[in-house]
Amino acid sequence: MRPPMPDSHEILEHLAAASLDARWLALAWHSIVGAALVAWAAGWRPAPSQVVRALSVPLLSASAIAWMFGNPFNGTVMLAAALILAAPRARTLESEATPSGPWARMIGLGLLGFSWVYPHFFEEPPALDYLLFSPMGVIPCPTLALVLGLLLLLEGIVGHWGTIIVAAAGAFYGLFGWLVLGVNLDIVLAAGSGAVLARSIFLRAARQDRYLRGATRSSSDFKRSSS
Repeated sequence: MRPPMPDSHEILEHLAAASLDARWLALAWHSIVGAALVAWAAGWRPAPSQVVRALSVPLLSASAIAWMFGNPFNGTVMLAAALILAAPRARTLESEATPSGPWARMIGLGLLGFSWVYPHFFEEPPALDYLLFSPMGVIPCPTLALVLGLLLLLEGIVGHWGTIIVAAAGAFYGLFGWLVLGVNLDIVLAAGSGAVLARSIFLRAARQDRYLRGATRSSSDFKRSSS
């Protein structure tokens, strides 16, 4: 017999327990992400393959915590998203990760800030707790906001379908948290996921347009040289 689907109260209890009991892991992720951002500001430019593999790790981390705290659905979804990102087909052929344009950078920084101080499961804590123990790398919403924010900050490091699938997961969790669990701030994740989806579709259309123009130009050049 299948176990009954947990109600919204049970889901929130599991998420709150994970957020509070795994504060050490959240602190570790804040330290890792903070160090990476400082290194980027200092001129470090890793290869896209390195960035993509790194982005899959917080998803794996959130998956492990979900399984430990009795939420196999979240554990499965986070694991699937991590594997999709880590797959070779998810990567681009660019030699290094490069900054994105202004509007994508602005939304990406917003998502990154949202993941950094995600406050829902703290009951009037000191401000320092918001800055150090927000559960990114621990529960899905702030973890997906972290990954999607970095995807927006870095230009085209993940292929179209990998980006679409991870953004769809973000949209699902954002809408579910907002509409079903009553976590109103999760609308930020839903909106940010929509921005990632829109940007990925736009970039794909732009690449196809450049390809078609190049193919047309090559055909015209060939015809001229043959005549």
